[in-house]
Amino acid sequence: MKQMRRDTLRLIALLLLALAPASLAGQAPIRCRRPLSEEDMRVLIEGQVAEKRLRDIVTTCGVGFRLTAEVEQRLRTAGATDVVVAAVRRESEKAESEANLRLRAELALWESIKDSRDIALYEEYLRKFPDGTYRLVAERKLRELHLRREIPAEIEKGLNPGPSPGEPLIVNGVEMEFVSIPPGEFEMGCSPGDSECDGDESPRRRVRITKGFEIGKYEVTQAQWEAVMGNNPSRSKAPDRPV
Repeated sequence: MKQMRRDTLRLIALLLLALAPASLAGQAPIRCRRPLSEEDMRVLIEGQVAEKRLRDIVTTCGVGFRLTAEVEQRLRTAGATDVVVAAVRRESEKAESEANLRLRAELALWESIKDSRDIALYEEYLRKFPDGTYRLVAERKLRELHLRREIPAEIEKGLNPGPSPGEPLIVNGVEMEFVSIPPGEFEMGCSPGDSECDGDESPRRRVRITKGFEIGKYEVTQAQWEAVMGNNPSRSKAPDRPV
């Protein structure tokens, strides 16, 4: 029942838009809340709106659908004239061209910010393109950057050691030693002739490290874990034991 009422009110509004009485200066001005849908067009056509008036409505409001061969056939079946179809085609092509321009602008902006750590740039992207192609990625980046702001400075230093690789890191009074792993290649897996290899050590293969990094020199102790994470999930608790 509510849907029928909404459809009826919508039909009345469309017909009032098209059949507004003429004023002394001519017909009432056309006011549009949004581009016309295919359903809107069929309602106006079947309401026998004058061809010129309907053309003016299409030109003023624009259309929010593509004029495919199937859509054109449906509009003609409803009674659309060549003049009306031509107007719909112009507005459909215009809308598609504007959409392509918007997409190119969005892609250009995203390419310029996708590797940035500037929160303001991702916020700007979401303001300009709230339903953009990369909306979910931008929202995830924002969450990560906001979280990174909350990480204590000493942990941030551990995540990004800077120009002094291998330097001990101290977090909440607990020291952690790291070693540098430079870029390079090595053979990983079971050595030829080794009869004590586990099944997951074969086949032997060559591994390439393209970007250097740092790794803990020893197993993570419970004290180190607790200093960074704020909790200790170990069952057998002792500060110098591994987690």
